[in-house]
Amino acid sequence: AVTFTAAPQVQALTAAARAHGYLGPVLDGFNQGGVIAACIGPVCAAAARHEGIEQPVIPEHARLGSLATSVGAELAGRRVVLAGTSGPVAVSGRLVAAGGQQLWLTADEQRALRALCVRPGDWVDLRLIERRPGWTVPKLAGALDGAIEVANGSVRVVTA
Repeated sequence: AVTFTAAPQVQALTAAARAHGYLGPVLDGFNQGGVIAACIGPVCAAAARHEGIEQPVIPEHARLGSLATSVGAELAGRRVVLAGTSGPVAVSGRLVAAGGQQLWLTADEQRALRALCVRPGDWVDLRLIERRPGWTVPKLAGALDGAIEVANGSVRVVTA
């Protein structure tokens, strides 16, 4: 999530991205990539829309506390619940909660899990998921209480 408390902040971000040739990827991140653009009020949100951010999050009241609450609510709504062997496994960003236990995923683990959750139930070749030598999806599968199955060099999310 990226929070903006004034229209010039939105304009500065997009100007810098444009100057360095990254405006397209930045806007794609906000509009298609799951990055939240949270604007403190309607003036800021209008600037975001003008710059190409299609759906900024806007709190009911233009206050920092309301902005933080809105971002938290948006993030909570993105939680994924998987079917673990012992019950539900909730994934919210890098935090995994199952059976009263919590686990913080590494960035690689989070990317792998996110990739698997795009098409739950479909088998994916492990080589497409694992990016770093020494890190393995089977380690993640063990930590997620059976919510991920690994067999014959492939992996899948059991249920999402």
